[in-house]
Amino acid sequence: MALEVILRLDEAQGHRQLSPEEQSLRKRLKLRVQGLAVIERARRSQAARLRELKLGDANTNFFHRRINARRRKNFIQRLKKRDAGWVTTHDEKAAEIQSHFTATMQRPPVRHADFNWDLLGIQQHTI
Repeated sequence: MALEVILRLDEAQGHRQLSPEEQSLRKRLKLRVQGLAVIERARRSQAARLRELKLGDANTNFFHRRINARRRKNFIQRLKKRDAGWVTTHDEKAAEIQSHFTATMQRPPVRHADFNWDLLGIQQHTI
């Protein structure tokens, strides 16, 4: 019901300026709706946690399926090489990841040119 009143006030605000009483009512209703939403979210979270604990304790098969699903989701089946092809074994994937980050995170090449700060005319500041 509060959401319906807020909707009507929003529609009215599109056509005219709301009175101070209407603005106050809208603000109070909005706060109440947000508070109820927080309570409902917490209630659902607690209910889901209780359900999972209940099912997990009573049914180890359920628990193992959940854990294995997470393990499958987090598993990298294959990686594409930079040049061509795919790697699938654990050692090949580790080597490919190592070579990628070694190439990406290496030190930048040495610069052969530098700024001539005196010619730029920038005032120097000492700390």
